[in-house]
Amino acid sequence: MPNAKGQNKKAAVVATGWVGDSIMCSAAAQSLHEDKGYQVDFFIKWPQLMRIMEADDRFTTRLYQDNFLGRLKLKLSLQQYDLVVYEPKMWSHTEPKIVEIRRLAECHLSSEYVLKIAEELPVGNRATGSKPLITLSRDIYKKAYGRDIDDFVNKLRQVCEVEWIGLDPNLSSKYGKEEDLLPLAQVMKKSDCFIGPEGGMLWLAGCLGVRTIYFTEHFHHVRPPGPDGDPWKSLGIANMFPNANHIALPSYCSNQDAVEIISKALLG
Repeated sequence: MPNAKGQNKKAAVVATGWVGDSIMCSAAAQSLHEDKGYQVDFFIKWPQLMRIMEADDRFTTRLYQDNFLGRLKLKLSLQQYDLVVYEPKMWSHTEPKIVEIRRLAECHLSSEYVLKIAEELPVGNRATGSKPLITLSRDIYKKAYGRDIDDFVNKLRQVCEVEWIGLDPNLSSKYGKEEDLLPLAQVMKKSDCFIGPEGGMLWLAGCLGVRTIYFTEHFHHVRPPGPDGDPWKSLGIANMFPNANHIALPSYCSNQDAVEIISKALLG
């Protein structure tokens, strides 16, 4: 039961970043209701997340337009709330993002978080002896950092069935605003593992309870705002679920080594 402390009080959580950041911020919306009893409105700018977020009745998800008039309208509407929690303009990278946003909301500081929609999605049922089904994010091409992705995929197909998900790597996430992510989430949930780089698809998979194995080269290209910041503390699903079986691949490991790690993890 929600804590009665915030009963009849209204809180707003405002996500301003990319899809993955918005998923992180929804954890604060959930916690403000569960921990403190607030009526919570969760504001996002990504239409493709609406059906996933609307499955959670602990908060009401509201879409705002990411333009001058839309942001002005949002600013005016926020005056009615007793508490407003904004996504940081720059994440500190001193702790997992979910811990940071929950800290800003003054809620419990657990790093773990599972989207409510995960309870409604069917899981896969791989037949004995069949290859594991991998969902592979297309943005692996965008964050290749010198890796031969085609070679990696060819090696991976020798031990796994691969299903591509996500936008064309040549497109920005902005071009996928009308592409509902719920069907993609359904595919993820049925897979044995998600593979990809740091990014929104990785966070979606992890918050659906899907096992993840991910590339870490992007960590080296993140610049924290302060001297205590360290992307290895804040990024990646293994930081979020430290006791689970998520795997961060060694940065710049060879394709052969990556596939051997994946094969051993999924096939033993």
